[in-house]
Amino acid sequence: MNIVHLGVKVQEKVSNHINKEFYLSAEPEGMPNWEPEHYQAQIPKASLNYDLNMRYFKSLDKNEFTEYIAKQCKKHKFIECKDLNTLSYVEGIYMMVLDDYNQVYIGQSTDIKKRIQGHWRKRQSLERLIFGDICNSVLSIDAFGALDTTRVFYIETCNIYSLEEKIVRSFNPVYTLNRTAGGIGSTDTYTDSSASANMAIFASRRKKDFIPFVTIEELSSAVSEKDLKYYLRKYPNLVK
Repeated sequence: MNIVHLGVKVQEKVSNHINKEFYLSAEPEGMPNWEPEHYQAQIPKASLNYDLNMRYFKSLDKNEFTEYIAKQCKKHKFIECKDLNTLSYVEGIYMMVLDDYNQVYIGQSTDIKKRIQGHWRKRQSLERLIFGDICNSVLSIDAFGALDTTRVFYIETCNIYSLEEKIVRSFNPVYTLNRTAGGIGSTDTYTDSSASANMAIFASRRKKDFIPFVTIEELSSAVSEKDLKYYLRKYPNLVK
């Protein structure tokens, strides 16, 4: 059965809204240098990171988020789109607003409609569920379902690459799901270790901070003893 959302047909299914069970059922893609133990260890890490993201989203003030997005739309001259069909083959910058989570995602494409629908259909592989480490890895926009995107805004332009980076960097990272600025990144950063986390931070924009929402006990149950030592060194203010 199909439903109409933002002017386009969407097949009715469980994954139209983000949910933890579906999220953690991600399949591996076969990352170089990943051994079976890496995949086994990824699930509890991704599970805790998912919970931290959700706690973080709920901590944000809805009214402040709404006001902030309105100001940014005015500042950057974003236009709201009520029907994605009007953005077929339109080149420019798009902003997906997820009001239930107080988050946005900013991207660029030569066909905005196709790109947004691609986000709705795509699933992250098991390796890519974490970008950086558990305490700062934001959920990918591709982890969310079609109905999680409540509003869409766009700027029609052929200057998509430099403008995207400029806009992403101007947004408060508190409200953004962008893992990098302007598409910067490396497949080597999709793990959870001290070395890869440092690479992710180098490649990425400013990070979210989930430290207020996690305890040492939770980390202890999700990571190895070696990784726990890394977290304790990096985050000395972890809640006990």
